[in-house]
Amino acid sequence: MPTSLPPLRRARSVVIGVLVVLTPLAAHAQPRPKPREPEPADVAMPLAPHVEEKLVTAVPGGLTAEASAKRALATSFVIKAALDTAESAAALVDKATIGYSPNLVLSASYTRLSTVTPPVDNSSRSVVTTAPAGTVNPPIVAVANRGFNVLFDYYALQANLTVPISDYFVKLNHEHRAAVFTEEGARLDAIAQRSKVAVSTKIAFYEWLRARGAMGVADQTLAGARAHVDDAKIKFGAGAVPGADVLRAEAAVAAAELFIEKGKANGIAAEWTLRTLMHAPGDEKLETGESFDTMPPPLAADLPALLKEAAALRVEWRVFDRSAEAARKLASAARSARYPTLNGVASLDYSNPSSRKFPATAEFFPSWSVGATLKWSPRDALTAGASGSDLDAKAASLEALRESAQDGVVKEVVAAYTAARAADAAVVATTRQLDAEREAYRVSRQLYTAGRTTGTALLDAQYALAQVRLDNLNARADVLVSRVNLEHQVGRDLRGLAATR
Repeated sequence: MPTSLPPLRRARSVVIGVLVVLTPLAAHAQPRPKPREPEPADVAMPLAPHVEEKLVTAVPGGLTAEASAKRALATSFVIKAALDTAESAAALVDKATIGYSPNLVLSASYTRLSTVTPPVDNSSRSVVTTAPAGTVNPPIVAVANRGFNVLFDYYALQANLTVPISDYFVKLNHEHRAAVFTEEGARLDAIAQRSKVAVSTKIAFYEWLRARGAMGVADQTLAGARAHVDDAKIKFGAGAVPGADVLRAEAAVAAAELFIEKGKANGIAAEWTLRTLMHAPGDEKLETGESFDTMPPPLAADLPALLKEAAALRVEWRVFDRSAEAARKLASAARSARYPTLNGVASLDYSNPSSRKFPATAEFFPSWSVGATLKWSPRDALTAGASGSDLDAKAASLEALRESAQDGVVKEVVAAYTAARAADAAVVATTRQLDAEREAYRVSRQLYTAGRTTGTALLDAQYALAQVRLDNLNARADVLVSRVNLEHQVGRDLRGLAATR
């Protein structure tokens, strides 16, 4: 909402310029009653009714800053994305934990080989007999040797176990810790996002409340301007003031009406900002459950104490800290490839036919093996060094961002603290101004009605009253906004916020 009412002054200047040209013409075109000296009856002339009204009225059961923040937290897509990221990081922790277990691979296979003619050894023959055992000089027959037994269907059931012996000492612990730090950072970031959504919604609520209050100021200004028009017309009819006073008063009404239209536009924008954050449907009627009648007590907190509290509660810089720790651990895990890798291996084979059985028969036969492998690659070692250096550089960058975030927290707390102090002072000052300008406007209207001052002076009083009304409204809104912002910058609003759905 604007903090001043320039349309009143601009309109007044334009009307005065027009009157300079038109007033002489009007004087020749139409006789005007001769001004007369004010009489006692003029002083007693009744003033147009003007009652100070509340700028914003709280409706029982209406929307509050806390209620709007809760609705935003329940529907925010930013929070959903942050929570999904945290769930993804938690899955990486599970994956790293599973990495400690040996790798067991179970497999089953069937293979059909193409038909081939088995080789036959014709270089030798065998002598056989069909006579019963023990027969003296049995009849014998020479037969050729048969070929090799060839099988065409292969079945296999296998179990292979690999134990990463060296990884237990140089790699897996680092990968697991990196995953844990990443998850912690994601959870902290989700909490920070919830805090940001909540404070943004509360501030949007008070800006909506400010816009509604500004409409109240505009309505009161318009009512005063119309009352002045009525007074000016009465006095012009009595010949007490020139027609220019009526025109100036009407110009003030036009300026006040423009002020109302601009206020409506600002109000629509503020309302839809709040609706968007809460994801409230357009057909839902929003009524406020708060007003500017009750202000929080003046800020009494000490700035050093607030800075110390923020250092303990704020989580944004901790996100960088966890990310840097994760990068350091990943660098250590990457460098493990510089060393030889030792794995224990074991295998169980249950196949038909089995390669361990000779001659081969069409039946299942079990076999097993146990051993160890030691591998090392110069290329992997060089690559590991480069990867480790890259991750160390990223960790150093994140640590620098962490320090920068801590400096940023100090700046934000100081700015929020000084803004809250200034808002408290502004409420006190503008309240005194408002009381004075109300009385000045009342006296100006009485003097104008009695013919003891000019319409220009009354317009000045009316403008000053409208301006200080708006200033007081803004000061009260600033107090509420600054309190919400200070709570956020110190980190007090993080209490009770969990990184869960």
